Parts: sequence; C-alpha cells; structure tokens
Amino acid sequence: MRAALEVLVACGLPLGAPRPTSGVLEPIALQAALVALGDGAGLERSEIDALAAWLSAFAHHWPGRFARVLGEPGREWLARTRAMPLDDDRYLKLRRIAGENLAGRA
Repeated sequence: MRAALEVLVACGLPLGAPRPTSGVLEPIALQAALVALGDGAGLERSEIDALAAWLSAFAHHWPGRFARVLGEPGREWLARTRAMPLDDDRYLKLRRIAGENLAGRA
C-alpha cells in the first residue's frame, strides 16, 4: 500500500510536506496504484482526505483526462471518498493544492 501511495504522491497527491511532483500520469501505473489500495481499510485519515481531494480536483478540472488516466478505479475511488465523512477545511485546502499539483500535467 505504501508503494501505491508513493506513486500517487509523485503524481500530485497532496500528502505530507509540499514537494515537486515528478511522476508521469501513466494510466496503467495510476490505475494499478488505486487498485492496490484495496478497500482503503489500511489508509490513515490524512491519506483518505488527500486522496479525496486529489481525485475530486482531477475529476472537476480535467474530467476527460480523469476518465482516460484513472478509468474505472478512479471512478470507484472517487465515489467511495465522496461517501466518506471529511474534514471540510482540510479537504478544501488539500483540493486546492492537488489542483495546483495537477496543473500542467493533466
């Protein structure tokens, strides 16, 4: 699960201290990373918040690219995170950061 999160962080998942993103939005790798997260039972609350923000920003700003890059695993995780309770203030901050991280890549 840690390796999957590292792939997502390299592609803009706003987790931890701000850092430059280096990953390429490669559909196979990103979909595999989302699948590797399983049902999310092993994720910490901060990781869920970051994932929800990243997926939401991606889907909102680049819906076509979101569908092509993240496919069904992305849609499933987006629906799953939308059904979870989130800290609204933290989520909004992370969503803004995620959008900035994705800009120019998506």
